[in-house]
Order: sequence, then C-alpha cells, then structure tokens
Amino acid sequence: QSSQDKLINIITFQELKFLERVVLPYERLENIRKWILIGFWLGQRVSDLLRVTKLDIRAAPNGGVYVDIVQKKTRTAVTVGIIDPLVVTLIKHHFPRPIGDRCFNRYMKEVLEIAGINEEVKGFMYNPKTKRKEVGLFPKYKEISSHDLRRSFATNFFGKIETPILMNMTGHSRETTFLSYIGRNN
Repeated sequence: QSSQDKLINIITFQELKFLERVVLPYERLENIRKWILIGFWLGQRVSDLLRVTKLDIRAAPNGGVYVDIVQKKTRTAVTVGIIDPLVVTLIKHHFPRPIGDRCFNRYMKEVLEIAGINEEVKGFMYNPKTKRKEVGLFPKYKEISSHDLRRSFATNFFGKIETPILMNMTGHSRETTFLSYIGRNN
C-alpha cells in the first residue's frame, strides 16, 4: 500500500468499554482480551507488547504502573505509564499468559466480533480469486489487527497528551511521521 492508500481503523474508547464488558465463552479469549486492553493503553508494536513480563512493571506513585520497554525494532528504551484502574488490576494481579503474535491476531478478531465491534469500515481484504488485496467495506473486527492497538493509543491520546511525550511513548522520532501514522497529515 502506498501512503496515499492508507486506511486507518482504530478502536475507540467507546468500543474499549464494549471489550471490557463482553462475556467471553473461552479462557483463551479472556487471555486475549487482557492483552488487547493492555495493548490499547501501552501503545507498542505487538512484538514489544507480547514480550512484556511482570519484570517490566513497576509501581507509579499515583497508584498506576510504569511499563519499561526496550523496543525491538528501534532499540529505543521507553516508559509508559498506565492509570486505567482495570488495566492496572490486570497487570498487577491477573497478568495474561504469553501468546504468539499470529494466534493473537486471529483470536483478537474473534474477541472483537463477540464484543460487537462490527461497524462497516473501509479497508483492504485479500481476494483469493484475484490474489490481491482489494478495498471495500468490511466489519471493523475483520480489519483491526494487533498493530491497530498501537495506532489506537496514538490516535486516541493525540491532543490529550503533549505530542512530544506521546511520540516518545510510541517511539516515533519525527513529528511528520507520527502525524502521518495517525492520519493527521492533511
């Protein structure tokens, strides 16, 4: 995809509430929900998110937690503070089990579908007949992937957290790249 063709789909705060409240039928999906919630508030690539362990967590003076990460792609050390009470409880007392990123994406779509995150959005879907990705309208749960957790974090907190601080948390070094990443470059 060229940058002009980029379609950005994110999880909103309202959809996050659906995810928090939905009853899930299997424990494996409950584990994924924990990773989704942590990923939404952490804003890291899936390769960094799924490497987080309890050893990377430390208490913050405000009752929240700090998560210290060395980003795999850029080798940049970042610290992200989390104050959301539910996610802080998950991190402190119900930390999710490790999972591979391929399973994560597949199960994430299942959790989003059960949570009713099915608004029609513009996106790309592989067409087996043409063997190409084609643009169309699809349920949001089919279009969201693990990387969209990072983009959701950056987009939802843009304007609420100073841009240089937000860029530091996501590991972006240039503001133009960051603004393009969240679709604010026009």
